[in-house]
Amino acid sequence: LLDRGIVYATAGLYPQQGTFACALNANDGSLLWQQPLDVSPEGYLLATDSLLIIPTGRASPVGLDRNSGRFIRAFDTGGGTY
Repeated sequence: LLDRGIVYATAGLYPQQGTFACALNANDGSLLWQQPLDVSPEGYLLATDSLLIIPTGRASPVGLDRNSGRFIRAFDTGGGTY
């Protein structure tokens, strides 16, 4: 996801093997933040003014702070595919 000069990305599939979210400066590729995740990121990222929302396949999406990568919340849902 590219927004406001920042590239947001996730990597990894199995949390026990390492899954991450990160933010990169779109101009020079420098790392702004990197956050380990305890979920499997699966699907297209979504950004609000303050959150980076990460879909997790059949589990509930999670939201990270866009500026720091800090975990903010899990979205309580009934499950399904997002």
